[in-house]
Amino acid sequence: MPETGAHIVYGGIFLRYLDVDHCQGRLGYPVSDEGFLDPVQFPGHEGDRISVFEHGSLWWDAQTMVVAEGAPAELVSLDPETLRQLIRVG
Repeated sequence: MPETGAHIVYGGIFLRYLDVDHCQGRLGYPVSDEGFLDPVQFPGHEGDRISVFEHGSLWWDAQTMVVAEGAPAELVSLDPETLRQLIRVG
């Protein structure tokens, strides 16, 4: 395990992470626990979940129940560290 420490990834995001070869794949290790974004700051994403990895992120859309690589359009320009800081765990 790298300097990122251990982080929680579960549910649909975890299954997708396994599909893309987990830590040995293109995403690398998780750098945050799975969490959500503040719905006041990011309306329209209530219930969505996100995990940030060394080289990208996985996003679970609560409305469609689909996991996608990357983040919603309004967040896609953020670097992984900034995105990680926006996540609320719970």
